[in-house]
Amino acid sequence: IGFGKTPQQCIALLAAGRRIASICGSPVLVGPSNKSFIGHLTGAEVQDRLAGTVAACLLARTAGAHAFRVHDVAGIAQAFTIAKAFADATNPG
Repeated sequence: IGFGKTPQQCIALLAAGRRIASICGSPVLVGPSNKSFIGHLTGAEVQDRLAGTVAACLLARTAGAHAFRVHDVAGIAQAFTIAKAFADATNPG
């Protein structure tokens, strides 16, 4: 993510987690934390990209990413906890 990729390429990579894992035969690690694609899409400065980072991590997780490199570990963990509670409530049993 980032490192010479366009914002659209970053989003496409985040969305392709399951496909990438299947091709590589390995879990997928993503590191969208505060990346420039978030700033490009939202206009947010680096210090104001937590919400974009949370959204990118949640959507990448839904798309099959397994591990996340982030700056705000507690914030992302909290978002994942809420997402799991929501998923459990909407898919009981």
